[in-house]
Amino acid sequence: MDNAKKTHTKPHTYMEVLALVKLALDTGQLRVSESKIDIETTPLKISDIDRNAVEEAVRIKEKAGGRVRVITALKYGPLAKRQQELRAYLGRCWLWVLMKPI
Repeated sequence: MDNAKKTHTKPHTYMEVLALVKLALDTGQLRVSESKIDIETTPLKISDIDRNAVEEAVRIKEKAGGRVRVITALKYGPLAKRQQELRAYLGRCWLWVLMKPI
């Protein structure tokens, strides 16, 4: 048996804070072309409750360290444009996006 002195180190804790966000069409800015709703140009919005959840997740991360992960599903296209809009809105949060075109 090795008689070397064992050092006990405190394990590094790393917190990951998850926030689930539901995106919806902003019905206050609904775009209509001819006789149908133009989904591609109608902006998306995040509800106040979901926005508060992301802000609180960021506060927790700032106090405890770690990373914020925002999880959402994109249904309304164009998906690449929507994903860019969402990334711009959420800033430096780690973003997981599930994409499913309609």
